[in-house]
Amino acid sequence: MKIILAILFFTIKVQIAKITQTPELVISYEGISKIAKKSVTEIGCDTKLYNWVVYESSLYKYDSLPDEAYYKLENVYPKMRYELYAPLGVEFKPNKDDDKYNTYLKNIKGLFTKFLTTDEFKAVIPITSTSYISVQEGEEKHFR
Repeated sequence: MKIILAILFFTIKVQIAKITQTPELVISYEGISKIAKKSVTEIGCDTKLYNWVVYESSLYKYDSLPDEAYYKLENVYPKMRYELYAPLGVEFKPNKDDDKYNTYLKNIKGLFTKFLTTDEFKAVIPITSTSYISVQEGEEKHFR
């Protein structure tokens, strides 16, 4: 049984006329986060080891959880960090990606196709184009 769940994280923001003359949807891929499948009560570690946690499908800083979450710690799952691997008996394996650009592009296209072109999403944010805006040379963000 796997005790870690990998989740892809994205940031989506709306900006007004920064590149075009219309509102723009900016999507960035933040990478993979690993979330323990065991709750903080099941793990039983020092709470100082929990920086970020998932509660009711949302990510929170542990010390900024909604008040009701502290009464339901069996439903709070820590985001993995190096210090949690040993208590869980899991070998630490860093994420290696030798081709970040294509990985980021593939994941952003996947998010766009699967979630942002749905009628439900378009009811909230009406997307008028399914194409990407070309970034002028010198304006692109560089990957580390």
